[in-house]
Amino acid sequence: LPEARKLVSGHLDASIAARQSTWNQNLNAVYREFFSDAELISLANEKASSPFTQKFQRNRGPVGGRMQELSSELVEETIKEALTKAYNEMTDARGE
Repeated sequence: LPEARKLVSGHLDASIAARQSTWNQNLNAVYREFFSDAELISLANEKASSPFTQKFQRNRGPVGGRMQELSSELVEETIKEALTKAYNEMTDARGE
């Protein structure tokens, strides 16, 4: 079991890395649906002292929901690829 966990984890890390750019693009698009450039810059630079902190807090749920809508297929592909590669590697090692 530890060997399988390590194998899956390694393939998952590789699969995530391969899709990180798409995830970042989706996240960028979602935040731009809820915030202006000026608001995002303020939040990035001023953190908790930004005048948009409350807006950011209010929109955490909607932003997360939209990100889930936009990226659920990406997450499924990532997990499926990692599990498939790990399974294939394990069965190849066993000679199946």
